[in-house]
Amino acid sequence: MPKFELRVDGDRVARVDSEDRVREWIADYREKHELDDPDATHVQIVKLRFAGGELLPVDRFRQPRGP
Repeated sequence: MPKFELRVDGDRVARVDSEDRVREWIADYREKHELDDPDATHVQIVKLRFAGGELLPVDRFRQPRGP
């Protein structure tokens, strides 16, 4: 069962089941959007709960960029 929903500009684009998968998804997104959104500021992360969800800061999952 997915534990996190990933949204870009409010639209759901993925559901993943762990914080590690969120980090991987964010890293991939940042690589693909190096020119237009390298800090993933358009990404929202929602931790799913039985009823509703909690919006989490992307900074929590963003890894430092390589050299």
